[in-house]
Amino acid sequence: MRAALSLFVTALVVVKASICAAQGGAGGPAPIVITPADKVRIQTTYDPSRVPLPLRGQFVASVVGMGPHTVTVVLNNGQPAVVHRELIVGIQTSVDHGSRSKHALIGAGIGLMAGAIIGFAGGSDDPDFMEFSRAEGAAIGAVLFTPICALIGTALPAGQEWEEVPLDRVELNSHD
Repeated sequence: MRAALSLFVTALVVVKASICAAQGGAGGPAPIVITPADKVRIQTTYDPSRVPLPLRGQFVASVVGMGPHTVTVVLNNGQPAVVHRELIVGIQTSVDHGSRSKHALIGAGIGLMAGAIIGFAGGSDDPDFMEFSRAEGAAIGAVLFTPICALIGTALPAGQEWEEVPLDRVELNSHD
């Protein structure tokens, strides 16, 4: 069991190191690459003299071009628009949280590990008549917790949320 726990901790360290490397490492924060297929939510200043009505406040669009002073978008109704960067207060990218089946698999994995650890801890080194050994406890715990956590994972909401990103880190990849 110590070997499994050690392997689990090592995997967490490797994943954390990979995430840190992907976020830019020593070169500063990595750019956030979007494509014209990605939806963004843009918040502009509310200045009727400088911002046309469809672009006032908050709107959802696809970015199709970026220049040093402007961002070209296509609104949900198919209308193209150019937004001056100084009028943009905030920009958010859509974050997909995956499907319920993916959540069920993640829940099952968590249940398997948690059940095995709890069952192992509840087992006995010297089992008597109605007691379980540590290995039997780990197996029983895994069998009980895996489907329960899979159901909990299925209940988690799938879909998308919005994540705030700095406009100066957004890059457009129009080659997809």
